[in-house]
Amino acid sequence: MIIVKKDTDLEKQLKQLNRKNNLYQFLNLSTLFGGIIYSFIVQNPIPFIICLIISLTFIRYNWRKITNKRSEISSGVQGEQATTRQLNYLSDDWYLFNDLVVTFQDKESQIDHVVVGPHGVFIIESKNWSGHILPTSNKERVRRDKMIGGKYISTEHYNPISQVGTHVFRLSNFLKEKGINTWIQGCVYFNHFEGKVHLQDDRIPVFSHPELFFKFIDENPNSQNLNREQIIHIVDILKKCITCKE
Repeated sequence: MIIVKKDTDLEKQLKQLNRKNNLYQFLNLSTLFGGIIYSFIVQNPIPFIICLIISLTFIRYNWRKITNKRSEISSGVQGEQATTRQLNYLSDDWYLFNDLVVTFQDKESQIDHVVVGPHGVFIIESKNWSGHILPTSNKERVRRDKMIGGKYISTEHYNPISQVGTHVFRLSNFLKEKGINTWIQGCVYFNHFEGKVHLQDDRIPVFSHPELFFKFIDENPNSQNLNREQIIHIVDILKKCITCKE
């Protein structure tokens, strides 16, 4: 498989948070060190105590917040990378775009993965979620039950199936504007080994097993086959999305 666009927005966010975290740690240690030196010079512990209070306050309200955000983004990055590793088993007849942004009617879709190859065009939404993933009475929402501290904690999230449906609509119409009328197949891939998925959809398949996910892409009997010329044409158009965004 040929990876056309490798870097993702989540990876960029993670790098920025890591730089910010390193800067905050440096400032925090500098404050403590400065307090120690000044207290030693004036022979008074009060400056050190003040600096210690400032540092502890920072850790409580800022560093912890950054750490939690970094953990959340890191989980998303790991999920996208796991999907990319699985897709790497495809032959070089296939092309992969990670974190592709397409625009239709002035609205953007930021798509985790777009794969173009002999069996057509696929949109893949990666979710690195552990716990039980369940439907709710609202089709636009899903519930995630996760064991934390010995008890289940429930959180609601936007339904990735609906998310993929929107992506398919926009990418399909975007390509039609460029003169390409081809079927776009979407799917959702939950790749966390502790995830238990209880979702299904007639139009957008949901996978949690890597072999079944790969087989769906590589051997899809219901897909619209593309020849080499069609594949390259679609890839060239999608490459322009990268140039426009950058």
